[in-house]
Amino acid sequence: MPGMPIFQDTPSQLKGQIYVLNSTTSAVEPLKVDTTGNLNVAGTVGLATGAEVGLTTGTTVGLDAGTTVGLAAGTEEIGTVGLATGTTVGLTAGTEEIGTVGLATGTTVGLAAGTEEIGTVGLATGTTVGLAAGTEEIGTVGLATGTTVGLAAGTEEIGTVGLAAGTEEIGTVGLATGTTVGLAEGTNIIGSVRNDLVFTSADSFGGATILTPKSIGATSTVNSDTKDISKETSYNWFIKNNGTAANQNISLKVYLSANQTDWVEDTGTSITVAFGTSKMITVNNFLQYTRFVITGGVAETTVVSCYQSQH
Repeated sequence: MPGMPIFQDTPSQLKGQIYVLNSTTSAVEPLKVDTTGNLNVAGTVGLATGAEVGLTTGTTVGLDAGTTVGLAAGTEEIGTVGLATGTTVGLTAGTEEIGTVGLATGTTVGLAAGTEEIGTVGLATGTTVGLAAGTEEIGTVGLATGTTVGLAAGTEEIGTVGLAAGTEEIGTVGLATGTTVGLAEGTNIIGSVRNDLVFTSADSFGGATILTPKSIGATSTVNSDTKDISKETSYNWFIKNNGTAANQNISLKVYLSANQTDWVEDTGTSITVAFGTSKMITVNNFLQYTRFVITGGVAETTVVSCYQSQH
């Protein structure tokens, strides 16, 4: 209108000021923007317990180098986390588990002193798992087919594998066809295999029980049972003449055979077993089968005898 002064004749240069209430100080302050004209909302965003943050598919949340992500006491799991080599993940006291953790090849997983187990961990071929001093066990480790578990040079053993009270076996270890189990150079044994010796005791004349009396007539000849000694490491006969007078003395010889038909004397020397005495008889030479032959004295007598062996 005529006569009114003009304060701004360029509308694009017209500026305004917006004031807001500061919720902390209750003061009225001007609202500020950054150099690009955007509202300045940088800083710390605190979420109340139980609050949820929803991200759209494809949104990336990045952490600055050195940032620590921890679970509050009582939290059960984060979920699935992919960690870059060298990343450290720590659980707050009271936390039960991280969840499923995928480790890159070459990542080292260590247990803090006093920790009992990680849980179940699937390791890629070539991964190294080390226990901190004082740690008892990792837990259950499943190895992929073809994984090699080796001892570093100079290491004597992996450790002690123990069975809980009442457990009968560790399980079944199956080796694929063509697998080679070898001893390192300079190693003498894998372990120690021990078993009890097999012991045999039988009556020399086929009695139902050992040391069954056998009658030896005057000047008669009596053969003992034939024994196969091919697998025995030690064997002998025990024999006792139950006679009470010198005319009941007996003699015997030991014989060997390759086929139980053709017999040869072991030494050719006759062995005397006087009345009321006992002797132990063994073999000097070797063929598969053996027996002894008794020749009676002037008067009839009885003897008891048994064959004993072990292997």
